[in-house]
Amino acid sequence: MLDDADCASAAYCRDNEAYLLLANFSPTPKRLLCRLRPERLPHPLPGLRTAELIERGRSSAVNAGKLSRSGITVSLPADEVVLLRVAR
Repeated sequence: MLDDADCASAAYCRDNEAYLLLANFSPTPKRLLCRLRPERLPHPLPGLRTAELIERGRSSAVNAGKLSRSGITVSLPADEVVLLRVAR
């Protein structure tokens, strides 16, 4: 899901939505490509409609179609975790 060895991701899924933790273990901020394959989740999400990135209590909309096709660039603060919520 993420293209950097100092970063990790975890997915928590249920019917119709998933929460993805995106973590940066580096002492420096990162800008990474994040691509989601919703059909490969434990609870597949065909027809992904919405996505939002939640960081430090603030939410911003993400292009769900782009996230599941070519991916989106995500800024991860140093030694931090951000939350990506996706739903259909």
